[in-house]
Amino acid sequence: RRHDAGGNYLAAAVVAELYKDGVWELTDKLNDALKIKKNLVVNGLAEAGADVCVSSNPTGGLFVWVRFPDDVDQEKLLRLTAERNFRYAPGANFHIHGTQVPYLRLAFGHVPDDVIRAGMPVLAQCLREARTSNEPRQFETLFD
Repeated sequence: RRHDAGGNYLAAAVVAELYKDGVWELTDKLNDALKIKKNLVVNGLAEAGADVCVSSNPTGGLFVWVRFPDDVDQEKLLRLTAERNFRYAPGANFHIHGTQVPYLRLAFGHVPDDVIRAGMPVLAQCLREARTSNEPRQFETLFD
């Protein structure tokens, strides 16, 4: 029993041709490069910012989510990171109601490895400077 309009045969034919022409090899190469970048983000944050944040460790994709303490002044964080040429997407951009939440999203796919290496300590320091207290971080994972 069908519950949709059926498959898109043109799209399926295009994808089939891509697979014939070696897309798997390209995909493997891209996946290897993206895994290196993702690991630079995750490991860099763990090394430079374990006191102020935790991050996701995705098995795929182009983004890492970062959780930080509730006492981070997010307007100050945006200002500090902008002054240091560090860009991220605030968690509010992804909240269903646009509510400010203590999360941010990092895109790593297009960022050179050396920029990622240099950037993770910058983000960690900006998070420290944007805090309004000196209390230890009260969470261990993204969602506890």
